[in-house]
Amino acid sequence: MTLLLLLYVLTCLAVAWAGRGREIGFAGFLVLSILITPLVTALILLVSAPRQTRI
Repeated sequence: MTLLLLLYVLTCLAVAWAGRGREIGFAGFLVLSILITPLVTALILLVSAPRQTRI
């Protein structure tokens, strides 16, 4: 049970880390990963827009 929880949290952190350069950022993807599954959040990450750089 503890191992599954650790795996879940690490997967949430991995998805959030991958979302650093997106509009909602690390914290947004971390919250999404915790509230819904990391797999669904990873799919959202694939279709989300990258952060636009301001000149």
